[in-house]
Amino acid sequence: MKFKINLNPYPGAPYFTAQEHLRRFSIKEDPVKHMHNTESQLRALFNIPEGFSFKMLNLSDKDKFCSQFESVIIKDDPLHGIDWLRMKSQPSTSLKILDLSYSFPQVPTDFLGIDAIIIDPNAGLGIRAGLLLVFYLHDSISFNGLISPNTTGQFNKEIYVLSKVADDLVEKGIEMLVRESNYKAAVLYHLIESHHHLKPMVDKEQRSKTIISAACETHLLRKIKQLGYEISSRMDKENTVITIASYPTHSRELVEMLVDRIMLL
Repeated sequence: MKFKINLNPYPGAPYFTAQEHLRRFSIKEDPVKHMHNTESQLRALFNIPEGFSFKMLNLSDKDKFCSQFESVIIKDDPLHGIDWLRMKSQPSTSLKILDLSYSFPQVPTDFLGIDAIIIDPNAGLGIRAGLLLVFYLHDSISFNGLISPNTTGQFNKEIYVLSKVADDLVEKGIEMLVRESNYKAAVLYHLIESHHHLKPMVDKEQRSKTIISAACETHLLRKIKQLGYEISSRMDKENTVITIASYPTHSRELVEMLVDRIMLL
């Protein structure tokens, strides 16, 4: 079987330490300890204020949980490559729940007007888990009828891996992660602007740095996939639009190699 490189927004490529942590898991591990550690490390990584409480939910309950809010804003749109928090006309009154699943490490500097934050670890964090990570501001937010993993042993292994990968990311340092993310985004957007078979789809001031989109001629998309790169694509009127994820799971070297190979096509 030909080796594949996952550049899809969802599910994202696994973080490189996740498999080793999974191998080391023991049933003797304390899930409560790892749940608390996950909360602490996520607060540091996502810049989440202490005023927000934390809860883990079954990922299958995501739609049910979100349905109680007026609106859900996905900061970095996995379909269009837009960073919605960079939109100048974004109405603060409608910003109720913020989805940061596709954003890490490009996180907001403040959370004014936000009632809840959700993170699906299967995207930018690169962790396979049936969990939804929720930070919420008000006691009035309802969790009635929703399953919390701390009441079952079903997710102990996933909570352990999440805790350990969060430790790895904190150890690397958010400053380093952001620098690498900025660099990879710049390299990818330079490719899009300079390649004669690619065209930007998002204005510069609105572009996501973790979800990169471009109009791509069909024959070029076919060649990219033949090289083993898995990328999302869709039709937008007459354009074939590709979407490339650039998460901490994707190294600088991987992105540089991708760009070098596409420039030769």
